[in-house]
Amino acid sequence: MSTLTLRAVGGTAQQRQMCRDLVRFALPHLMKQSLINNLSIRINLKKDYVAREGCYGLCDVNDIEGRGRPRSFSLSVDSSMLIRHILTTIAHELVHVKQYATGELVYRNSTGESFWHGEKIDDNLNYWLHPWEIEAAGWERNLVELWIEHTYGKKELKWMQELHYHGEQYWRSR
Repeated sequence: MSTLTLRAVGGTAQQRQMCRDLVRFALPHLMKQSLINNLSIRINLKKDYVAREGCYGLCDVNDIEGRGRPRSFSLSVDSSMLIRHILTTIAHELVHVKQYATGELVYRNSTGESFWHGEKIDDNLNYWLHPWEIEAAGWERNLVELWIEHTYGKKELKWMQELHYHGEQYWRSR
């Protein structure tokens, strides 16, 4: 019997632990345990990732050209952000893991085409209108809120009060 392979690198020990805990909590809300058991996820916490790459996080499929659906993923997230935003970004990227692993989202490297539930998606479609981004945006905050409630109950910690709107004034640590 296989089991989820999960590794977090970079960032602080607290960031790595919280990210791993969130992943373990969130995945069963997104997919069946039998699929989770065959996944390999590496979380890369990278300082100033937003400034360098122009995005908060990214889900890379490591075995995209293999047979069948992908099972190995690398998530990259900016470790300079406030912890709540890091967690929200991880949750967002986990939805993409689910989409790829279940075959809902297929990207073909050879042609550069994306397919959503078997339908080819127009390359000129605005990024925010891609159906996979709409779904991920819908899940991200809810997964974090569920995890906080499950992990901390009614306890109020300072980082839980952090705003998690997009924009530099919110994600930069002070």
